[in-house]
Amino acid sequence: MVTFRLKEQDDNQLTYWYFPQGKEANGHGIIIIDRVAGKVDVTQLAPDDRLRRHTLEEQLKLRKATENMRKIEQLPELTEEEWPIPTADKISTIFADHAIRKIVEAYNQGQILEEGIEVWQM
Repeated sequence: MVTFRLKEQDDNQLTYWYFPQGKEANGHGIIIIDRVAGKVDVTQLAPDDRLRRHTLEEQLKLRKATENMRKIEQLPELTEEEWPIPTADKISTIFADHAIRKIVEAYNQGQILEEGIEVWQM
């Protein structure tokens, strides 16, 4: 679970603080939405958040396993749009990525979230 709150807003960007497990006392991370460039960055990782490297090999293996399951279930093959073939290692975060997903989804629908919570199963 991650909570987040809009801290600053202007015509160029939105600045959010996010809190892993909703624990504000443990410190926050910062997510910047660049409204002009259409870019999102985690400019400060929260103390309780972590980066994770997904190697190219891991990504290819997972995509291949998904393709095999789809064949067994007689579903259409994966398309590049559904799951692009990876070409390099990927870095993700444990908590910030979930906050970003929720914030951007609302933003793309014309809504700027003042605060929110995202819960998922691990």
